Formats: sequence, C-alpha cells, structure tokens
Amino acid sequence: MTASSLPAALRAGAAGLYALEAATGLIIAHGTWLARSDDFGHFIHHGPGTAAIDWEAAIDALHAGGLPCSAGNAGCSTSPPASPTTRPSA
Repeated sequence: MTASSLPAALRAGAAGLYALEAATGLIIAHGTWLARSDDFGHFIHHGPGTAAIDWEAAIDALHAGGLPCSAGNAGCSTSPPASPTTRPSA
C-alpha cells in the first residue's frame, strides 16, 4: 500500500463505525502520524483496499514511551475510540 492510498484505505476500513470514522479522520487530518511509518506504521494493518489502526496497541505504545509526541499531544486523551456502532439502517 502506498502512502497516497493509505488515507482512503483507512477510511474504507472505518466506514460505518462512527467512532472509528472520527478517530481515523483526525489521524488523517493531522498528517504527521501517517508520515511516520517507522513509528506509527506498526499499528496499521492492511487488507485488500482497506486498512485499520490497532488503537489499543498504539495507545499502549504511547504510554510506554514507544511513540514520541509533543508535550501538548501527551496531555490529550488516550482512550481508544468507543465500541463500534454501526449506522442505523435507512
């Protein structure tokens, strides 16, 4: 998977799950984390046309000092996205 196709693949993997859509959208919008494939890339799992972030593993690594971040980012909430909730049927 290329760096340019990763955002679309992450969005596809989170589609229909509101909390994951929001969290994934924030990671994509921030930009820095996806560019750091040496650090954050370990927490992205790829499938055919989709990708997903292993949020719990990423948060555990952040708490253990395995993901460098600024002092401002360190103070942010590090709760994984809420349990997936599917969209209501139309």
